[in-house]
Amino acid sequence: KDEKQKEEIVKNLGVCLETAEHYNITLALETSLPAKELKDFIKMFKSHCVKVYYDVGNRTTFVGSKVPEEIRTLGNLIAAVHIKDRKFRETTSFPLGKGDVDFPGIFKALKEIGFSGPITLEAARDKNINDVTLNRVYLRFIKKNLK
Repeated sequence: KDEKQKEEIVKNLGVCLETAEHYNITLALETSLPAKELKDFIKMFKSHCVKVYYDVGNRTTFVGSKVPEEIRTLGNLIAAVHIKDRKFRETTSFPLGKGDVDFPGIFKALKEIGFSGPITLEAARDKNINDVTLNRVYLRFIKKNLK
Protein backbone atom coordinates (compact mmCIF):
# COMPACT_ATOMS: atom_id res chain seq x y z
CA LYS A 1 0.00 0.00 0.00
CA ASP A 2 2.97 2.32 0.49
CA GLU A 3 6.73 2.48 0.01
CA LYS A 4 7.46 1.26 3.54
CA GLN A 5 5.36 -1.85 2.99
CA LYS A 6 7.01 -2.48 -0.39
CA GLU A 7 10.47 -2.21 1.15
CA GLU A 8 9.45 -4.63 3.91
CA ILE A 9 8.22 -7.17 1.34
CA VAL A 10 11.40 -6.83 -0.72
CA LYS A 11 13.49 -7.34 2.42
CA ASN A 12 11.49 -10.36 3.63
CA LEU A 13 11.39 -12.11 0.26
CA GLY A 14 14.96 -11.11 -0.47
CA VAL A 15 16.31 -13.72 1.92
CA CYS A 16 15.05 -16.53 -0.33
CA LEU A 17 15.99 -15.02 -3.71
CA GLU A 18 19.44 -16.59 -3.84
CA THR A 19 17.89 -20.02 -3.40
CA ALA A 20 15.14 -19.24 -5.92
CA GLU A 21 17.74 -18.13 -8.46
CA HIS A 22 19.91 -21.20 -7.82
CA TYR A 23 16.98 -23.57 -8.46
CA ASN A 24 15.37 -21.37 -11.13
CA ILE A 25 12.18 -20.89 -9.10
CA THR A 26 9.79 -18.10 -10.01
CA LEU A 27 8.12 -16.12 -7.23
CA ALA A 28 4.98 -14.68 -8.82
CA LEU A 29 3.24 -11.93 -6.85
CA GLU A 30 -0.44 -11.11 -7.17
CA THR A 31 -1.17 -7.55 -6.07
CA SER A 32 -3.70 -4.80 -6.64
CA LEU A 33 -1.04 -2.31 -7.73
CA PRO A 34 -1.51 -0.49 -11.06
CA ALA A 35 0.73 -1.88 -13.82
CA LYS A 36 3.36 0.88 -13.86
CA GLU A 37 3.69 0.86 -10.08
CA LEU A 38 3.76 -2.95 -10.04
CA LYS A 39 6.50 -2.98 -12.67
CA ASP A 40 8.59 -0.61 -10.54
CA PHE A 41 7.91 -2.73 -7.45
CA ILE A 42 9.07 -5.93 -9.19
CA LYS A 43 12.25 -4.15 -10.28
CA MET A 44 13.01 -3.38 -6.61
CA PHE A 45 13.84 -7.08 -6.11
CA LYS A 46 16.67 -6.93 -8.68
CA SER A 47 16.02 -10.57 -9.55
CA HIS A 48 14.77 -12.31 -12.67
CA CYS A 49 12.93 -14.76 -10.38
CA VAL A 50 10.33 -12.27 -9.18
CA LYS A 51 7.42 -11.88 -11.58
CA VAL A 52 3.71 -11.07 -11.68
CA TYR A 53 0.72 -13.37 -11.23
CA TYR A 54 -1.83 -11.29 -13.14
CA ASP A 55 -5.53 -11.65 -12.28
CA VAL A 56 -7.69 -10.29 -15.10
CA GLY A 57 -10.86 -10.24 -12.99
CA ASN A 58 -9.32 -8.42 -10.05
CA ARG A 59 -7.72 -5.85 -12.30
CA THR A 60 -11.00 -5.29 -14.19
CA THR A 61 -12.52 -4.38 -10.83
CA PHE A 62 -9.98 -1.53 -10.55
CA VAL A 63 -9.19 -0.43 -14.12
CA GLY A 64 -12.09 -1.70 -16.23
CA SER A 65 -11.29 -1.93 -19.91
CA LYS A 66 -7.62 -0.96 -19.44
CA VAL A 67 -6.55 -4.53 -18.56
CA PRO A 68 -5.05 -5.29 -22.01
CA GLU A 69 -3.02 -2.08 -21.72
CA GLU A 70 -1.73 -3.19 -18.30
CA ILE A 71 -0.75 -6.57 -19.76
CA ARG A 72 1.28 -4.81 -22.46
CA THR A 73 2.91 -2.58 -19.82
CA LEU A 74 3.95 -5.56 -17.69
CA GLY A 75 5.05 -7.65 -20.66
CA ASN A 76 7.46 -10.44 -19.84
CA LEU A 77 7.10 -9.78 -16.11
CA ILE A 78 3.84 -11.78 -16.23
CA ALA A 79 4.58 -15.36 -15.17
CA ALA A 80 1.01 -16.64 -14.82
CA VAL A 81 -2.57 -15.48 -15.25
CA HIS A 82 -5.79 -15.98 -13.28
CA ILE A 83 -8.91 -16.03 -15.41
CA LYS A 84 -12.15 -14.82 -13.86
CA ASP A 85 -14.86 -12.40 -14.84
CA ARG A 86 -15.88 -9.37 -12.82
CA LYS A 87 -17.58 -6.09 -13.39
CA PHE A 88 -15.86 -2.73 -13.08
CA ARG A 89 -15.86 -1.57 -9.44
CA GLU A 90 -17.41 -4.84 -8.19
CA THR A 91 -15.73 -7.69 -6.32
CA THR A 92 -18.25 -10.42 -7.13
CA SER A 93 -17.10 -12.97 -9.70
CA PHE A 94 -19.42 -13.81 -12.58
CA PRO A 95 -19.52 -16.73 -15.02
CA LEU A 96 -17.04 -16.14 -17.85
CA GLY A 97 -18.56 -13.77 -20.39
CA LYS A 98 -21.11 -12.26 -17.99
CA GLY A 99 -18.91 -9.51 -16.51
CA ASP A 100 -16.84 -6.66 -17.94
CA VAL A 101 -13.56 -8.51 -18.60
CA ASP A 102 -12.40 -7.89 -22.18
CA PHE A 103 -11.38 -11.48 -22.92
CA PRO A 104 -10.63 -10.98 -26.64
CA GLY A 105 -8.48 -7.93 -25.79
CA ILE A 106 -6.74 -9.78 -22.97
CA PHE A 107 -5.85 -12.83 -25.03
CA LYS A 108 -4.69 -10.57 -27.87
CA ALA A 109 -2.44 -8.66 -25.45
CA LEU A 110 -1.07 -11.91 -23.97
CA LYS A 111 -0.26 -13.10 -27.48
CA GLU A 112 1.43 -9.79 -28.30
CA ILE A 113 3.75 -10.07 -25.28
CA GLY A 114 4.58 -13.69 -26.11
CA PHE A 115 3.00 -15.06 -22.94
CA SER A 116 3.29 -18.84 -22.69
CA GLY A 117 2.88 -19.40 -18.96
CA PRO A 118 0.10 -21.09 -17.04
CA ILE A 119 -3.46 -19.83 -17.09
CA THR A 120 -5.57 -20.81 -14.08
CA LEU A 121 -9.35 -20.66 -14.00
CA GLU A 122 -10.60 -18.84 -10.93
CA ALA A 123 -14.03 -18.54 -12.44
CA ALA A 124 -17.37 -18.41 -10.68
CA ARG A 125 -19.08 -21.67 -9.87
CA ASP A 126 -22.69 -22.39 -10.69
CA LYS A 127 -24.72 -24.41 -8.18
CA ASN A 128 -26.94 -25.66 -11.05
CA ILE A 129 -24.06 -27.13 -13.10
CA ASN A 130 -21.51 -29.66 -11.89
CA ASP A 131 -17.90 -28.46 -11.91
CA VAL A 132 -16.74 -30.79 -14.71
CA THR A 133 -19.49 -29.61 -17.07
CA LEU A 134 -18.94 -25.99 -16.12
CA ASN A 135 -15.19 -26.28 -16.75
CA ARG A 136 -15.92 -27.71 -20.20
CA VAL A 137 -18.11 -24.67 -20.89
CA TYR A 138 -15.32 -22.38 -19.67
CA LEU A 139 -12.71 -24.21 -21.76
CA ARG A 140 -14.84 -23.69 -24.90
CA PHE A 141 -15.24 -20.03 -23.95
CA ILE A 142 -11.49 -19.58 -23.57
CA LYS A 143 -10.68 -21.44 -26.82
CA LYS A 144 -13.18 -19.22 -28.66
CA ASN A 145 -11.52 -16.09 -27.29
CA LEU A 146 -7.99 -17.31 -28.06
CA LYS A 147 -8.66 -16.91 -31.80
